[in-house]
Amino acid sequence: MKRTLLYFLLAFIAVILAACELNKTKPGKIIFDRVPFVYATINGQRELFLIDTGASTSMLDKKLCDEAKIYYMATGLEVIGVDGTYIPLKTTGRIPFTLDSIPYSASFAVQDMTSLRRATGKNVRGLIGSDVLGFYRLTVDFKTCELR
Repeated sequence: MKRTLLYFLLAFIAVILAACELNKTKPGKIIFDRVPFVYATINGQRELFLIDTGASTSMLDKKLCDEAKIYYMATGLEVIGVDGTYIPLKTTGRIPFTLDSIPYSASFAVQDMTSLRRATGKNVRGLIGSDVLGFYRLTVDFKTCELR
């Protein structure tokens, strides 16, 4: 009985992942690859963002800001990175962006995201944190592979 239930559960997960795979190229749809990603359009550029419900602050890659000429400035404050090091905090003003053609705006922390790109194997250019998710009351719908 336990073995049958396990097989059923694995088959169900495979079906859900296959359904998510079908939605990979649609902007605003969630892409699952161990963690959820979504495409956002910011400054006219469609970029891949990691959805991180555990991050209190949304973030943009410093390289993206420099390329797209998005203004940011040092705050004089420091944040503690996941490895325990202190990192000078740089932020943007409110920047408009879209998810699935729906307009939003947010202030972003600015950091070099090279290590995140290496860890995920994806060209991640930003991170949507709980500040944006909470402000706009967005939830990650794992069943339909989208933000609601």
